[in-house]
Order: sequence, then C-alpha cells, then structure tokens
Amino acid sequence: MGFLTRCKRPFLFAFLLQFCNMLFSFFLKTFLILFEKQQVGSPFTKYKLYNNLGGFLDSSRQAQAQIPEIYDTALEHYGENRFSAAMEWLEIIPDYENYEDAFVYVEACKAHTVLSENYYKMTREVQNALEMLEWSDQYIDVEPICMDRYLIDYFLDGTWVAVDGDVFEYAMENNEFDFWCRYVPSGKYNFESDGMYYASSGTRFAAWDYISYNEIVITFESDGRSYHYYRQ
Repeated sequence: MGFLTRCKRPFLFAFLLQFCNMLFSFFLKTFLILFEKQQVGSPFTKYKLYNNLGGFLDSSRQAQAQIPEIYDTALEHYGENRFSAAMEWLEIIPDYENYEDAFVYVEACKAHTVLSENYYKMTREVQNALEMLEWSDQYIDVEPICMDRYLIDYFLDGTWVAVDGDVFEYAMENNEFDFWCRYVPSGKYNFESDGMYYASSGTRFAAWDYISYNEIVITFESDGRSYHYYRQ
C-alpha cells in the first residue's frame, strides 16, 4: 500500500499543477479583457463584454456603469434619425431602473422600421405602427420619426381641422389633398419634412411645424399667417 500511495503522489501533483495553470490562464485572460475594455471600445461594446462574463468579479457592476453613456448615445442616434442604431443600443436598457422610457423608444424605432418597409401602403401592420407612435407621443418625442422626409406622408395622412374651421385632408394612398377654405393652385406638390412645395418650381406653398402627433401648425407663404390644425 505504501508503494501505491507513493506512486499516486506524482500523478496528483501533476493534476494539481495542470489545474493551477488552467486557473491562472483563465484569470489572466479575464484580466486582460477587463483591462483592454477599460481603455478602448464603445460603452455598448464594453457592456456586452462585461455582461458576457456572467457576474464574474465585478463585471455586473462594470456592465451597469456603461448604461448612462449608452442611453445618452442612443438618444443622440435617435435625434439624428439613426433609428436602427438607437434601437440596438436601447434594447438592453429597459431592465435597468430609471430607464423605463427606453422601452418606448425601442417600440417607436420598431414602428419606424415598419413604415420604412411599407412605403405608401396602409396595411394593418402600418396602422399598428402609427398607433404605436401616437401612444409613444405621450412619453417621448416622436417628431424625428413623424417628420422624417420619407415618412411625412404617413404622419399627414387623414383629416386635420384648424381652429378657424378650415380642413386639410390628405389621402396618402391616392396622393390627393385639399384645403377646404383656401385656394390651392392646380398642379403637382411635393410633401417634405418642412412643408409642401410646388413640384415645378420648388417654391414652398406652406410650411408645417410639428407640435405633437395630433397637432401641427401650418403657415401659408402667401400671407404668412399660421393656423393650428388638429387631427380628427
């Protein structure tokens, strides 16, 4: 028995040595990752790497420390009409306290994606996206999406009534519009994010300013007068 015991010791020593080497290698790699990401990389990249460590050492705290900068950067993307980038950054935030509106931004960005993929089509999916924007307007600023030059037609579609009784109607799918109480010269018009223009000359007929999802101010270039219009 003594001889067998003595024979086991070298194998046990070798096993422990190998285990220590593996453990040291793991700690070293982890340290290098943490050190490197402290020096370089976006807060979003840092967050993902820290979060993927699964709570090792203080990785959870380090991941959460990136959230304020991720949130601020995501809103910058949102304000610059970079909605896909904003959504990618914001999707990780709703799980954290005091960032509940991140969920609303994500849903608004998803609505933008739907509208972009169904241009000039009033499908059920599009209607749901527009309803989501109307709901989101209670909590966040959806002006960047509503006034996007490629999506302005979706925002304006429908009937708007002014305080003076005038009515502005726009049927996006038929590309037809009318002001009940105002003369509009015949011809083709283009709708842009800042107003409607004569297609032939590029001169602006009227400017609009976003107030909320259901309210705009239209200023007519002919007399410079402005009117509040409300969605019906």
